[in-house]
Amino acid sequence: MSEMTLEDLAARLDLLQQAIWSTEDRIIKNLANTAKQRVDADEIKSSLEMVHQKIDKLDAEVRGLR
Repeated sequence: MSEMTLEDLAARLDLLQQAIWSTEDRIIKNLANTAKQRVDADEIKSSLEMVHQKIDKLDAEVRGLR
């Protein structure tokens, strides 16, 4: 194996640093997407609960009319 110069080591360090930053960016984007999906899921769940409450109310009204 040939000796590495300081410049070679600096270049490798720079490449590693860029790879780390790129990986960090992907992780942050994935976390943001996951958080948004969680919020979307919570909103859907809330909407479904509201729909179920309205259905229950209408069901009670229909039973009252019988």
